[in-house]
Amino acid sequence: ITQVENFVTSGVDVVVVQPADANSLTDVSKKAHDKGIYMMADGVSFPEADLSYINDNFTVGKMVGTACGEWLNKTFGEDAKTEVAIYEWPSIKECIDRVDGMKEGLKETAPNAQVVASASAANVTDGMSNAENILQAHPEVKAFMCFGDGGALGASEVLEAKGTGADEVGIFSIDGTDEALTKIKNNTPFKMSVSLGSPKG
Repeated sequence: ITQVENFVTSGVDVVVVQPADANSLTDVSKKAHDKGIYMMADGVSFPEADLSYINDNFTVGKMVGTACGEWLNKTFGEDAKTEVAIYEWPSIKECIDRVDGMKEGLKETAPNAQVVASASAANVTDGMSNAENILQAHPEVKAFMCFGDGGALGASEVLEAKGTGADEVGIFSIDGTDEALTKIKNNTPFKMSVSLGSPKG
């Protein structure tokens, strides 16, 4: 909110926001509108937005679930009862839609796979701590499906530190960040990330 207020004070024409809480921008949006400033939602909608750039999050999530299922089938066999973990963010509708898509894509592609754990992880730190906890409780987890690259990168760090091979556990995510693409290129457990922006080189 303070950042948006600073933008309003500086006299910009448009403020682009991806809010952690979609209902927190009422007052500051009014301040912006009173000065003729447009409010734009990026990725996460909020009621006061004049314009929203929102992805089809269910479809994006389904791409992750499908890719994960295909990898599990290829690596462990279609009849294998593999265990999967999910990183979610249940307070944001867009992230819920992604996770719902992940589950459907996985179920359609690898019906014998089972989601055995879920945790909220939006950044590397949370991704690391949750991966440690999940792997301790479920050492047979073969894949992590993540709503975003932040948590996925944390899971990758943990697996790499344990010496986990690229054919032992797979990580599937959304964002297409440079860090994620580097992990994929370097043959780590990180297998794929759906890009939501411009194509990467």
